[in-house]
Amino acid sequence: MKIYFAPFHGLGCRQFRLVFMKHFGGFDAVFLPFIPAQQLHQLKQTAMRDIFPKENTCEIIPQIIGNEINSIVYTTCFLYDLGFEKVNLNLGCPMPKITRKRRACGLMPFEDEIEQIVDRVCETSPVKFSLKMRLGMFSAEESIAILNRVNNYPLDEVIIHARLGVQQYEGKVDRQAFQTCYQVCRLPLCYNGDVFTKEDFCSVIQQFPNLRAVMLGRGMLQNPFLLEEIKGNMISAEEKNKRFATFYQDLISAYQQYFPCQTIIVNRLKELWKYFYHFVPLSDDGLQQLLRQQGDEFLSATCQLAEKSFI
Repeated sequence: MKIYFAPFHGLGCRQFRLVFMKHFGGFDAVFLPFIPAQQLHQLKQTAMRDIFPKENTCEIIPQIIGNEINSIVYTTCFLYDLGFEKVNLNLGCPMPKITRKRRACGLMPFEDEIEQIVDRVCETSPVKFSLKMRLGMFSAEESIAILNRVNNYPLDEVIIHARLGVQQYEGKVDRQAFQTCYQVCRLPLCYNGDVFTKEDFCSVIQQFPNLRAVMLGRGMLQNPFLLEEIKGNMISAEEKNKRFATFYQDLISAYQQYFPCQTIIVNRLKELWKYFYHFVPLSDDGLQQLLRQQGDEFLSATCQLAEKSFI
């Protein structure tokens, strides 16, 4: 059973990823935040700089987003030429500004178009191509329709987040609907969605024993030691405190070396603290007070919290 690290668009930049993997690594593969599928003259250096040069921490799988076949084929081949043997197509992002353009999860109701994309990529590129999707945008019937279309193609795998796009990240995952996908899919399958504890992980693999992999996402940000706990490592609260505080200082240093101003650094750290606060002595009201702080005041307060983590 492989364990993957999910892409975090807007959070999982290269600087965060390298520092996080240094302190909490051990994944079989890390999926990168999506880049838009484009032709050569349209590819933005700002989008590409997050994936190049290629990292050696573990297997790194870039992810692309789009709905135009030629651009998807071109970008896939471009990434393969850079040395990436695997490329993933994002059909799962539920954000309205993405889905209303019929991209990501917004493309899921159109199984004809998805099959055409898969057909062209498999025909023209030697890359190992995979799909990351949801149960559907509006209905779990969408994922079944897609699986029935792509089952006969040589896809590397299919990753399914067990929610609908209209849910975004609210409500519960639907394991019953995922069970239907599990029965229909003849391709290697990965489960994604609400694995926050070792017990959650064990429950998933007990219910779906033939999965290729489980993908960890928000659970790793709410508990950076989750992967080690799944693997059976016993870590004391004292060690967790020390390791997280060191990680956080390294992260601030990495951001300070890369981002041009403190405002950007603080804003990125604030997004992360919406997850980190789960394991420090901080209430919901305390989080809101923290997020209202700015500049050095915020950095000082969070460094103190990092020292008190996992008490």
